[in-house]
Amino acid sequence: MNDIKALVKENKQQLILFGVVLAALFVILMGIFVWKLPVVAICVLLLIEAGLSVCMQDVPIWLHGIIAIAQVVVGVIFGKATFLLLCALFYVVGILALNVWNK
Repeated sequence: MNDIKALVKENKQQLILFGVVLAALFVILMGIFVWKLPVVAICVLLLIEAGLSVCMQDVPIWLHGIIAIAQVVVGVIFGKATFLLLCALFYVVGILALNVWNK
């Protein structure tokens, strides 16, 4: 058990990067195959989400909730609520990854 903890501690940054890449790949594939969205639009949204999470990593937790709710509301307005919910979840993954990375 201690070997696994040591291995995870040594490779923490690679595991975080793998999780973020896996989440991005999930959002991209769902957007392409389920919602039939253009790849460029999906990737631009994910880049915006990543940039937003980097810029907003030090704000209070309630502000993150407002950002996620605003994304879902925009999704409802434009008829893509489930896709923008996935984008909001990617934002949350980005915030959590940055907080774990910096500790």
